[in-house]
Amino acid sequence: MPFWKAGDRLTASRLAFTDITEWQDYVPIWTGSTTNPAIGSGILTGRYVQVGGTCFFRAYMKAAADTTFGSGAWALYPPFNPSNDPPGSVSGWIQDASVTKRYPVTGLLAGTFIRILADPAGALGISSSTPFTWAVNDELCIGGCIEID
Repeated sequence: MPFWKAGDRLTASRLAFTDITEWQDYVPIWTGSTTNPAIGSGILTGRYVQVGGTCFFRAYMKAAADTTFGSGAWALYPPFNPSNDPPGSVSGWIQDASVTKRYPVTGLLAGTFIRILADPAGALGISSSTPFTWAVNDELCIGGCIEID
C-alpha cells in the first residue's frame, strides 16, 4: 500500500497498515547444504518486527566450544517467507574471534532462506571453513528489511 498523501481517505485497511507491532524474538533456523550445524550451548537468536508486508529482522549466532558447524554452504531462515519477486538481499558481518576482525557479508534471498555470501562476486558461500575455520566465540550477524508473502 502506498504512503499517505493529501486527499487520501481514512479506511480500516489504511489504519491496519499503520499499526506497528513490538519487536518479537524468534529462533532462526541455521542449515548447511550437506549437513546441518548445531549451536550447542552457543547463541542463536533473532528479533523481528512486521509492518504490513514488510519484515525488519536480524539474526545472530555466536559459537561455543560444543557448537558444530556442519558441512556445505550455510543458510539462515528469516521469520517469514520472503517474497522473491524480485529476489532481494540483506547485509551483515562475521567475526573471526582469533584475530578480532570483522568482515562484511551479504545475504541473498533464495526461496525461503538466506544464503550467506562472503565475497562481492557472490561465489563464496560461508561454511565451516569459509572464509575462515569457525571456532569458539566466532560470530555471525545478518539482517535487514524484506518484503514478505
